[in-house]
Amino acid sequence: MSKRRGRAKRQAELEFFARCASGFERVLADELRELGAHRVRPLKGGVAFFGALEQGYRACLWSRVATRIQLVLGRVTATDADALYEALSAMAWEQQIAAGATLAVDAHGTNAQLRNTKFTALKVKDAVCDRMRTACGARPSIDAHDPDFSLNVALHEQKATIYLNLSGVSLHRRGYRQEGVQTEAPLKETLAAGILLLAGWPALAAQGGVLVDPMCGSGTFAIEGAWMAAGVAPGLLRTKWGFEAWTGHDAALWERLRHEAEVRAETRACSATILAGDVDRRALEIARANAERAGVGGLISFARADAARVGERLRGLQQLPGLMVANPPYGQRLLSATELPQVRAALAQATESLPAGWQVALVTPDTGIDTALGQAPHLTLPCYNGPLRAWVRLYEAGSAQQQASQVVSLAGVTRTVGLANPNSAQFAARLRKVGKERLRWARRAGVSCFRVYDADLPEYAVTVDLYLTPGEGTTGERWARVCERHRPGSVDALVAGRRFADAVALTAAVFDVEPDHVVARAADDDNAH
Repeated sequence: MSKRRGRAKRQAELEFFARCASGFERVLADELRELGAHRVRPLKGGVAFFGALEQGYRACLWSRVATRIQLVLGRVTATDADALYEALSAMAWEQQIAAGATLAVDAHGTNAQLRNTKFTALKVKDAVCDRMRTACGARPSIDAHDPDFSLNVALHEQKATIYLNLSGVSLHRRGYRQEGVQTEAPLKETLAAGILLLAGWPALAAQGGVLVDPMCGSGTFAIEGAWMAAGVAPGLLRTKWGFEAWTGHDAALWERLRHEAEVRAETRACSATILAGDVDRRALEIARANAERAGVGGLISFARADAARVGERLRGLQQLPGLMVANPPYGQRLLSATELPQVRAALAQATESLPAGWQVALVTPDTGIDTALGQAPHLTLPCYNGPLRAWVRLYEAGSAQQQASQVVSLAGVTRTVGLANPNSAQFAARLRKVGKERLRWARRAGVSCFRVYDADLPEYAVTVDLYLTPGEGTTGERWARVCERHRPGSVDALVAGRRFADAVALTAAVFDVEPDHVVARAADDDNAH
């Protein structure tokens, strides 16, 4: 490539689209602006932006949140399969795809004539391959798993946008994990980085702050946090990129940007303190190995410790700003539903031990965590953690929003119960009143299984059933079942979830039932927990 042509490509105005997890579009948009992109526009599932080729390369190398960086190659008519084929056949693919490169095509979106994305991708692939065979004498080989040149087709109404996938495989694959040697359901690196950015970790790190993950698993939060604090580009360990088989690739520009990133990583000092812990010995071994491969093993202090004792590790650090972040075990990562109360209790104790003003960021599908912490988060963001629908929740330790209620059980035992909704104290009072009457009736009638509450308060539309095993009052046990009635679509799911979780916790306290003896079923649950 001539110097003049290379300079023209670097200076040309190009259109890009960066994909990311839903909900993190604005976080990604801020990132791209800092990287020099302009005309940045958050959209559903990603961010459109413009810039020279350098901005596209910088996004590949430096974006911590994006899953893919795509370059717009063109927009064509897609009224039907034949029109799409003809439009793609007219594009000079021999001037885009390097000789010998393997190819893959994927598509999303439909219209009245193109209703199957696999068929759409096949038509595009045929058009590209037929054009290459005519122009070059050979069709490119297809590699659906690890192609050299990857195209994405986005169909919208009568048009199709054709993207070159500059980044190659998903950018969450940083390169510090060992294939086949990981904890169960590890957190995606891009999701972890997005949560850290959302919680303001870069600013805290610049102040010499503290990052602590008491349930670190494979160490994703700690490693991503260390990279941010040390100024390490998340793409430095990757060895293959989607632009390498593109004829427009500017190797000299890319090497200059890589060299700048390497120098920055070698020279920038890290004043932050990063603590990671887990009760699982194997998880810690994996986390330490990942950190070493990431080059930040010396920046992270690992310890085998219970999350509830995180305060002990913060001695001498209480005057520093900080962030506690965690991906608590749940669903696939939780061996038994009886462990859930233990996880909640550990996180509550950990949060209570944090200095006032510290930030707390949790990613979990567990709506009961707000009740355990005794406060509603000041920010929630829906996301997917692997296959699980979850929420990112941001809290402030020592916040005035924290709520707790002193509940006297029917046996006269006083318990402190955290509440996510302050109005739940009314439910506790009602439950205690009707429960006392129903227990008295049950003993007279010799009944061991009966309903004690049936949606008496409109905002707490739940049923509570009590089960008494033989020996009640001496050696017997109590079990409770709390079920939410049908939830109208007009009711906010998070608000309803907090009320329900409060109801479950208060039921256990009022009736002297062990937390793991309460079976709870929310209106949107497929399984009790």
